[in-house]
Amino acid sequence: MTQPGFVTPCPRCGAPMPQGASLCPACAGATPMPAPHPLPSHGQSSSTQPYVAPQFQRQSGGSDGTEFLIPTNVSAWSIAACYIGLVGCGLPFIGLPFALVGLFCGIMALARGRKKRSQGTYGAVTSDIRAILGIIFSLLGLGWWVVMLVANIARVMHG
Repeated sequence: MTQPGFVTPCPRCGAPMPQGASLCPACAGATPMPAPHPLPSHGQSSSTQPYVAPQFQRQSGGSDGTEFLIPTNVSAWSIAACYIGLVGCGLPFIGLPFALVGLFCGIMALARGRKKRSQGTYGAVTSDIRAILGIIFSLLGLGWWVVMLVANIARVMHG
């Protein structure tokens, strides 16, 4: 029995899969691609037409966790800024390079997002939020380094 929104079982493990999925969500096994269908045309038989492979695209608005972690219609610069800045903030001893790269990616995301921002799309707003979070995380990571540097200098001078 299949769940709503799931139409075919995985040929590898038997778990229900979303319609048109190329990977099984349960076992991550690749599913066989459907056979291409010829395009009908006027005045020619279908056997002489070239085959056109079906197009598979990730649909936005999915309910799985990947839509939250790596959303569609969001700038790659802003996603990189958010995650790399988070690493730079969370790893104060080795996070300096991550904080610098995250800061750069956040600035690039805001600079490149002007066109989308003028359209007022959901992806533009989400990109801006992630870019700003990346900049904040990166600045916090850089702040850790400044605090540690000042503390070490003060310890050396007084000790």
